[in-house]
Order: sequence, then C-alpha cells, then structure tokens
Amino acid sequence: WNRIRNWSNFVVDGTVYFSGNDPWYHYRSTEYASENFLSTMPYDPWTYFPFGTAVGQFGTLFDQIIALVALILGFGSPSESLLQHVFLLAPPFFAVAACLPAYFIGRRLGGRVGGLTTVAFIALAPDRLLQMTIAGHVQHEAAEVLFMSLSVLAIMIALSVVEREKPIYELLAAGEADALRGSIGWSLLAGVAMALYLWVW
Repeated sequence: WNRIRNWSNFVVDGTVYFSGNDPWYHYRSTEYASENFLSTMPYDPWTYFPFGTAVGQFGTLFDQIIALVALILGFGSPSESLLQHVFLLAPPFFAVAACLPAYFIGRRLGGRVGGLTTVAFIALAPDRLLQMTIAGHVQHEAAEVLFMSLSVLAIMIALSVVEREKPIYELLAAGEADALRGSIGWSLLAGVAMALYLWVW
C-alpha cells in the first residue's frame, strides 16, 4: 500500500506516464519483449539519440519478467494500456517479492523476530529502497533487491550445507557422489541465483 498509493498520479486522461528517463527506456524494452517474448530489442534509436545504440544492453531479466506478467494477464496478447499499467505497478510487487528471501535471511540470523524485523524495514523504512520501488519509478534496481536477496539466501544455505557435510575431494575421486549431492546442488543453485541477479543488472 505504501508504494502503490500514488499510482494514479501517473495516469492522466487515460495516458500512463513514468518518472524519469530510464523508465521510458525500460518500457520500450518491455514492449518489445511482450511482442517478441524471450527476444530482446536489437536496436534502440532513442538511446544515444540521434544515432541510436545497437544490441548489447537491452532486454534484461527485469524487462522480461514484466513482459511475461503482462502476457499472462492479457492472455497472450496484452493491450498497450494493460502493458503500461503492469509496467507502472511492477516496482512495488518486486519489493513485496523481496520480502520473502529477506524474511528467511533475517530468520536465519535472528530467528522469527529477525525475519519479521527485516520485512518491517523493507515495508516502512524511508530509504533508497522505498524510493526505487514506488509505483511509476520503474527501474531495474527494484528487481535487483529481490534477486540479490535470493543470491544471499542461496549462498547462506549452500555454506551451511557445506559446513555440515564437509565435502572433500576424496569422496569425488571414490565415486561417492551421493555424499556430495547436497553441497553441489546448493552451490549450483547459489550460482544460478547470482547469475539471475547479474542478468537483472
């Protein structure tokens, strides 16, 4: 509620506007992704105008996630208005999603009270995270917090499993892969989480 209550300020006579320059770039990239899902915009004439910029920086996981949500809500063919409204409201939902891994990080460090305190800070602290996850301020930083939290949680779990199982090379050399399954599995998941975080950025 704290992040979404201002959403109507960005809708004027049925037209959706965004805060700042970067949201417009992300909107173009999201619009392209919704029309050509899983493909990314190969060229943007408005970035480095009037010359444009070729492939290499467009279509992050942030844009793809928003496009996927719009495609689901629009039953495969979202209207321009639906896409704009999903895009406008995406940052608060990334903040809500970040509460899940943040809760488990806080719980691992400080019990249930630590988890709830972490979520309360995300919800109420008047900080940079609040500024970056308000409706209308659509930039990839909103998703970075979610995926960074997932990465930290996955690394914490992987380190706990490795500490408990104490894997050694001799187990691998002896072909006892079952003894290493937890350590390898959680380490791979931590690597995937970090890769997703970098893809968002």
